[in-house]
Amino acid sequence: MKAATQSSDLLAALIAMQGKTNERMEEHQTRITQLEQIILSEILPHLSSL
Repeated sequence: MKAATQSSDLLAALIAMQGKTNERMEEHQTRITQLEQIILSEILPHLSSL
């Protein structure tokens, strides 16, 4: 019974970690999108005028 409880606890911990990983990936994707927008709107126009 103890092994089943440990397995259950481990599974719960892994699911929680996966959730945090997905959250971080979404945050990174948001930052990447923001950087892309900055590059396209702010940096590229300056480069084309050089």
